[in-house]
Amino acid sequence: MAWNNLTFVECSLLTAAKMTQLQDNFLALAGGAAGAPPLAVNSLIASGVGSLATVHAESGFLGPEVSSFGTLHVESGLVAPEVSSFGRIEVASGLVSGGISSLNAVSIQQLTLPDSTRIGHLSVDSGLHVPPAPGGTPPPDTLFAEGVLRAAVNFDGSAATIYDAIRGSFNVSSLADNGAGDYTILFAQPMPSEGYWPTVTAGNSGSGGTTPLRLHSLTTSSFRFQLRSMADNPVDRDIVSVVIFGPPS
Repeated sequence: MAWNNLTFVECSLLTAAKMTQLQDNFLALAGGAAGAPPLAVNSLIASGVGSLATVHAESGFLGPEVSSFGTLHVESGLVAPEVSSFGRIEVASGLVSGGISSLNAVSIQQLTLPDSTRIGHLSVDSGLHVPPAPGGTPPPDTLFAEGVLRAAVNFDGSAATIYDAIRGSFNVSSLADNGAGDYTILFAQPMPSEGYWPTVTAGNSGSGGTTPLRLHSLTTSSFRFQLRSMADNPVDRDIVSVVIFGPPS
């Protein structure tokens, strides 16, 4: 069943022909037909929708539990909690959206995004609130604020193969083993400058003590350091944790 591109004017007569075309659209929707026409309304409430292609709403849009947006243009405001994916969004006044797993291109004036996982291109005129950086590797050109977490890694420095030693990481593409206790962390996305702030802690499982640290180099693409024993000899440790906070971009 093919789609019909329908236009309804407020207070206009609903003709038999349009009723037939509307019924055809319901059949096309039920059958999962491709090529759905754009949706243009004054305001829209869409709950439990699997996917929306192109939506134009003059006054406002409320869309909880929508799995996917294509292109969404809203004149005044958008409320869309529990959305798994946004394509391109244009909102004149504001967006409130919690529980989003992915955003592509967003252009709005005011934005609140709790519990977001990924943000692509973002343009905001007046206000922005974004929670602490999530796990994983940030895509290029994502938003960073002063003092936020820019990279972190926990790894086994005594492992025979350092590439397989990472237990968990954020914005770290790989590790390099330069010798006993000597490691280089390579960033997935570079630092904005060499003025970032690394913190390193290290030790062996089940034992205390202090592990002195010697910094080798800080560049925008990597951070190299060496662990030392109390006798000032290079030494491996099986628990090594590095946390890096950064200056403004």
